[in-house]
Amino acid sequence: MTVPIHVIAGFLGSGKTTMLNYLLHHVPPGLRPAVIVNDFGKVAIDGQLVEGDALDMIEMASGCICCSLQGALADGLVELVERQAPDVILIESTGIAQPAELAPVFNRRDLLDLVELGNVLCVVDATTFSRYAPGLMMLRRQVEQANTIVLNKVADASPETLAEVRQHLDYLVQPGAVVVDSNFGEIDIGLVYDQRPIYFSRRPTVRAVGGHGFHSYTIEESAATYDCEGLRAWLETLVGQVERAKGMLRTTAGMKLIQLTPGAVEISDWNGPQASSRIVFIGRELAGTGLEEALQKLHV
Repeated sequence: MTVPIHVIAGFLGSGKTTMLNYLLHHVPPGLRPAVIVNDFGKVAIDGQLVEGDALDMIEMASGCICCSLQGALADGLVELVERQAPDVILIESTGIAQPAELAPVFNRRDLLDLVELGNVLCVVDATTFSRYAPGLMMLRRQVEQANTIVLNKVADASPETLAEVRQHLDYLVQPGAVVVDSNFGEIDIGLVYDQRPIYFSRRPTVRAVGGHGFHSYTIEESAATYDCEGLRAWLETLVGQVERAKGMLRTTAGMKLIQLTPGAVEISDWNGPQASSRIVFIGRELAGTGLEEALQKLHV
């Protein structure tokens, strides 16, 4: 019997990790899940943000499982199934992943009898999708390739913005795809675990990989302490230049979790395991932003 794999896709900052945490806190009784988390940056940040009682978790960094890390993903799946025998596997992809490009993984001979592609969920940020979708084909393809669209952060969107994003989705979603509203990634868990048709070939003979134009920049600084208010002010200036930043930094106000999304900056207390200061920036135009120099100026 093959193990179903459910993929959680969606653009940078849409709320994939938040939704994954919700799912792991609401696992159906008797179901034993395993998790794979893919970070585009050089260090794995999202894995430290995952909560819940998954059977096992694999963190994959420095690339995207839909292209450069396909081989590593396939190897990891073989090891995971043979070692842990989970009932289901949840994969959180990077914000730039194209779910359809995962299909060749399921064509590998040593995986054919082990796993199968289940549902493909796309988390959509209701507050920013209409702004980014016209200029980014990858966002539109993520929606087109999903059988479940989770319109997240609806409470934060104005009625006009919400109407605009719904109009976009009406045009993009496949017939039969499910579209649900959500806040904080909270959805009916049956939408994840009850398998439905997907909208791309599981067994393509040719995989088309295009340049996505996104880059990551990672800063690891184990001993540095940063001015907290100065850090917040500087991060606010990056909104619109950097699509995503995430990490943990030691500040004058204690260890903080940093989250920059296309629409906002959030700095909160980090209550997880002790971690060194580290942060990953993801964007299309990182050259010239002086990220490392700016952070150095915030040292205290």
